[in-house]
Amino acid sequence: MNKTATVEQPEQHIYSKSDAARRLGGVSLATIDKHISRGSIKSTKIGRRVFIGHAELNRIAREGLPSLGNE
Repeated sequence: MNKTATVEQPEQHIYSKSDAARRLGGVSLATIDKHISRGSIKSTKIGRRVFIGHAELNRIAREGLPSLGNE
């Protein structure tokens, strides 16, 4: 019997935090970092660098991000 495992394909397009900030209309890197630490932006770490997937940027463009309050 031949069993085939289903493997989810990784996102093909990923962006650095600065590229993602530009694509989101020029938000600051500090804002990107705060949202990543709060979990409102999903990111992927490769080595020491942090990347944001294309699908995640599309989700943010559609839904927006929650307010950070007075920080």
